[in-house]
Amino acid sequence: MTAGRPDAGRSTPPRSDYADAFDDARPARPSAAATSSPRPSMPALLVFVSVVAAAVAVGTGVAAVLVVELALAVVAGAWLDKRVVVRVVAALVFVTATALALIGPGVDVGVRLAGAVVGAAVVTGFGALPRFTLHRAVLAARHIEQVRKDGEVLKLLDDAQHFRRLGRSDVDDDDEDGTLKNVGGAVEQRDRLYRLLGLIERGLRGVDGVALYVLDDRGANLRLVEQCHRFGDGVGDVDNHAVLSLAGRGVGPAGLLGLAVQRKGPLRVVDVEGAAVRAHRRVGPAPKSVLCVPLLAAGGTAVTGVLVVDRVAAVAFSADDEAFVRAAAAEVIDGLASEAIFDALDAERRRTDRVFAAMRALAGVTRAADVQRTAAAAVGEWCAGVAVVNVDDGAFVVGHAAGILAALDQQRGQLEPTSFSARALVETAPLPHTALDKATPRPLFAASDVVGVGELGDLRVVPLIAAGEAHGVLVVAARPGERLRKETVDAVVALADVLALALASAKAFDIVERKATTDGLTGVWNRRTLDEKLAEAAARARRSGGALCVMITDVDHFKSVNDTWGHTTGDEVLKGIARSLQLQARTTDIVARLGGEEFVVVCEATDLAGATVVAERMRVALKALQFSTPKGPLSVTSSFGVALLLADDTDGHATLEHADKQLYKAKQQGRDRVVAG
Repeated sequence: MTAGRPDAGRSTPPRSDYADAFDDARPARPSAAATSSPRPSMPALLVFVSVVAAAVAVGTGVAAVLVVELALAVVAGAWLDKRVVVRVVAALVFVTATALALIGPGVDVGVRLAGAVVGAAVVTGFGALPRFTLHRAVLAARHIEQVRKDGEVLKLLDDAQHFRRLGRSDVDDDDEDGTLKNVGGAVEQRDRLYRLLGLIERGLRGVDGVALYVLDDRGANLRLVEQCHRFGDGVGDVDNHAVLSLAGRGVGPAGLLGLAVQRKGPLRVVDVEGAAVRAHRRVGPAPKSVLCVPLLAAGGTAVTGVLVVDRVAAVAFSADDEAFVRAAAAEVIDGLASEAIFDALDAERRRTDRVFAAMRALAGVTRAADVQRTAAAAVGEWCAGVAVVNVDDGAFVVGHAAGILAALDQQRGQLEPTSFSARALVETAPLPHTALDKATPRPLFAASDVVGVGELGDLRVVPLIAAGEAHGVLVVAARPGERLRKETVDAVVALADVLALALASAKAFDIVERKATTDGLTGVWNRRTLDEKLAEAAARARRSGGALCVMITDVDHFKSVNDTWGHTTGDEVLKGIARSLQLQARTTDIVARLGGEEFVVVCEATDLAGATVVAERMRVALKALQFSTPKGPLSVTSSFGVALLLADDTDGHATLEHADKQLYKAKQQGRDRVVAG
């Protein structure tokens, strides 16, 4: 009986030992003859050198040359043989022959040595010639062997995926340890299945073929993973990658196997013509009797594959035969179920490791932007695309996106109520609940999404909720034609809780920091932050040699505003002035409240003339402000003092005092003006 496996030609079943089974599946390495250059034979070498030496001896009239070159031939031939004894004997022969040649009468020593050198060159060339001429052929042979070995390895990886998927729905191809474990398990599983099919063949009379098919992930095709039949040597390999589709009319090309999958029960068929039962085996005569037993997972509801037994003779399988094959199918399922338990534990370990690694990366990160970037980097190692999205009162901003979702980065807008993101926040559960191609079509955020859902293979939108407050969503996606593994989705869901807490902490930190660094009334920097930023700006100006100007503005007659219009109106005036200063300031300028009605603007890389222009623009804008009050409209004016960084000022405080003096001059000169100095 022949098996559809890489070593299908052997007549004995595989060895039970795990290491031996792995050795059987490991590609054979090239032999020493294939990896080294061929050596010329000793007889050929002696004949060739003898002819050349004789010609040289006749031409020169020096017979001693013949003796020396024959000795050289012996040495060269011996050195092609790696045995030490042969080399020693050859060396002795060469020394003796050389001595005899040199002591011969009537021959010049120089002539003899010249002849010896010529002979040595001839011998060396003859020994090296095959290495150069056959080197190309040797490289080609090595390449062919490497291709064959790579094919064997790919076959093992392919088997690893299919064997594992019988027992579980997730296989992490990116986990190196998991891949090695899957390959080793696949070899062991293939060995186990081969023995089981052999037992079925021996346990039933007149059986000509036994085969095991498994369903792919989508349930659309049956793939042959192992078979035994008695037709020819090695021909089983031809069918070892057979795939039978369940699509099409009826059950498609899968024929009776597809019908057994559809019925979820055993099927016995006898067909004298053999045409109706031929689909599953194309090697040998057409079977006329077939028994198909589906492999049912736990609970008997899901079909994972089909076990097929056939006969060329039109002899029906009995109920006892069916019971025997069903028992064998149960053994296959039980073995895979036991392995699935260990796989599930291993998957849980990997999921936990991933989540803990991400938690360690998030620990100590206090900025919301850094939290989003760190989380995206961690999740990006698990799937093809990731996006961390802020959601606030129906508005969304993609804080960070990577992979196939990178185009979404910084996209913003209003969430559509029917979008995946909006529904996930409402249902407080990941969406879609099923694979993307089976889910109700809807946008990710809105109809204007830069990346459409139709461009993705799979998608999960996980809400980020901490302490009952929604902070956004975490989006993961797979490439077209791929699906997100259950293990990956579970890890993302687990990390989402941690990420939501990290975002909540980051927001709380931002609030505390904002209160500590900004003025509570106007929202600009406070005095403590001004001192720090002014010192930093002064240090930068010193290092770069650039200019730095400081301006102070004060609301004219602000006390009368409070006395006449009330402190509430006075606060509104201060808020309006702060907003106007921020609007008129450049992105590099620093706006802060010094205290009371005084504000400071620090202008980096700006000389005194340029700062004066900025101050004048701000003065005009403040004068144009109109404040609505119960007593009617109110407008105010402001005075500005501008100063250039003093030569001996290291932290900017002396310059600030000098700008205050210029402000005092502006007040003395009639207010509502800019004084620089």
